[in-house]
Amino acid sequence: MGILGQLPAPSDGGSIRNCYDSFLHFLADNLQDIPVNPVRRQPARANADTLAMNALNVSVMALDQDVHVSILQLSLDVVNDDELTAVDWVDQIWALLNAALMTPKESYKTGIPVYQGSNLFWNKSIKFLKVHSDFYAHYTCKITIHTSNF
Repeated sequence: MGILGQLPAPSDGGSIRNCYDSFLHFLADNLQDIPVNPVRRQPARANADTLAMNALNVSVMALDQDVHVSILQLSLDVVNDDELTAVDWVDQIWALLNAALMTPKESYKTGIPVYQGSNLFWNKSIKFLKVHSDFYAHYTCKITIHTSNF
């Protein structure tokens, strides 16, 4: 399905931004039937900072930059109007994240992915929790992405 909206090019190609964009592309490239929605303030996209229905929503929760290893904490929110579809999506996301455990860090500044010489990696302990709603199915997971800055 791809990424909902456009990913604006980073102004400086910073490590944290490259980490975030690389992880979004990793999800979108490997979860063909699940739309990936980057949840963030974007002047060009109304309501871009809210969770999208029938999508995997990816939000930045914390940034921890360091000279050696930077950390990006993300929230993965599966929101769907059908409970069984949401459960199937959670299963697909969990399987992907546990099978890969890492992906290359790339810069998308030029629109073409350029390898940055390091990888993103995460712990395989991934747990989705159900968020109560009377109107839709919602499962959330917090994941910490690590990247070396060498």
